[in-house]
Amino acid sequence: MANPVVRNRVLELLEEGDATVKELADQLEVLPNTVSKALAHARENGGAHIVAYVRRAPVHRHGPGVERPADPVAPDEERHDASNAKVHNVQMPVYFELDGGLLPGVRHFACDRLRASMSVSSCGTRWEKANSTDVDADRFHTCRRCAIGAAHAGRIDHNPSQFKGMTICGRCHTGATRLIGKHVCVSCFNRARELRIGKNGKGTAPRKLARLDRRSITYRAGGVVKTRVFEESVDMTELVVAVLRDEQHAPQLGWRAPASMDWLRDDGAYDRSISDSVQEQGAVASPVGDARVSVSAELGVVQTDPAADVDVDPVQTLRDAVDQRIGSRWCAYMGPT
Repeated sequence: MANPVVRNRVLELLEEGDATVKELADQLEVLPNTVSKALAHARENGGAHIVAYVRRAPVHRHGPGVERPADPVAPDEERHDASNAKVHNVQMPVYFELDGGLLPGVRHFACDRLRASMSVSSCGTRWEKANSTDVDADRFHTCRRCAIGAAHAGRIDHNPSQFKGMTICGRCHTGATRLIGKHVCVSCFNRARELRIGKNGKGTAPRKLARLDRRSITYRAGGVVKTRVFEESVDMTELVVAVLRDEQHAPQLGWRAPASMDWLRDDGAYDRSISDSVQEQGAVASPVGDARVSVSAELGVVQTDPAADVDVDPVQTLRDAVDQRIGSRWCAYMGPT
């Protein structure tokens, strides 16, 4: 929360004229981050608004109003993902250069996660270290899944999953110190081995272990459709966890119908007509009510009502069924004669 004293002083200075964060910080002799917090609180409560940008630094004005222009988006060359060879429309922060000739040509921005002003190169370096396997990667855990940091590092289409880079078992979904085959923990590997050889450590056959089957999963990542095949897996959840854990790009998962259901697709590749020689001539009454049944002209058969010539007494039918039931039970009780 912003300092109320600084917030009141910022509003007083804005009454005298428009100013940027750097100008207000120099006049108040405080950190620019403190002024940014005060202005953010003032904008939320209608005490100030942005009227323009100077070198991509927002210029604030006292009182409520429509903020113009909108926050600019980084140029296309700065939003280029070399891995995908594709430009993604990612909303980037507002960039500015430090006043007073400090670090000329080096662009900075206000980082909301760290609540600090930092350069673009520093942000990208922190993201790279946070997603690396270095021993000090945990120092940068705040930047691990930051989309802006990934963009500054040239990796906009990164995998934002919580499983990314974790040593989590794809089968039991628990953390492990190491993974066998980069997929399962030691416990799940031993259980699978017992299932393959047909006995456990006591020499008896395993009974409570789930069957391992061959499965595959198809997904899209980095603009490429990929398919991963697992020779042994318990269910599809195991495959999904493995993709979220191992894929470098953001995966897009979906259900893929088997090849035997391709005929359901409306692509005109399959002929769904019964025959070209069959012609519908008319319809006959159906004993089920208002249903209409189409009749082919080539059949040459007169359709009749199957219940027209049947005269059955429902009461007598019920009596015959009861007598037959009682007779069968009596014969079973007396035994064969």
